Amino acid sequence: MVAPSPDQVQKTFTERLKRLARRLDGYPGDRGAQGWLAQKFGLKPQAVGKWWRGEAMPKGSRMTEVAKTLKTNVAYLRGETSDEPDTLLVELQEIWPRLSPGHQAEVLGFAKGKLSGQLGPSDALHLRRAAR
Repeated sequence: MVAPSPDQVQKTFTERLKRLARRLDGYPGDRGAQGWLAQKFGLKPQAVGKWWRGEAMPKGSRMTEVAKTLKTNVAYLRGETSDEPDTLLVELQEIWPRLSPGHQAEVLGFAKGKLSGQLGPSDALHLRRAAR
């Protein structure tokens, strides 16, 4: 696979920034998006405006912060992968380390219980064996 050019990375970032921002709760519409995002990141609207117009991209830890806020990852934002992460999985990965081991076990137990209710008998048996 050929690495994308810097211009392509920039274009992909801008497209994905806009698409993912539109999915966030409280999105004010395209007219107010730059100011709204700037407030989320503690930046001036002009800085986010450059991202929105495809003139610049966040660097380093700022890119990581943007990805986290948009419930994705840096590789997806930069176009290094076309696989969009599941936003629920991204959220779970964010909160998992803050859960106590007991609560982690509860969450897994709950998920496995829900999953076994959706599966056929042979799938549920396989799930129980895999959990051991």
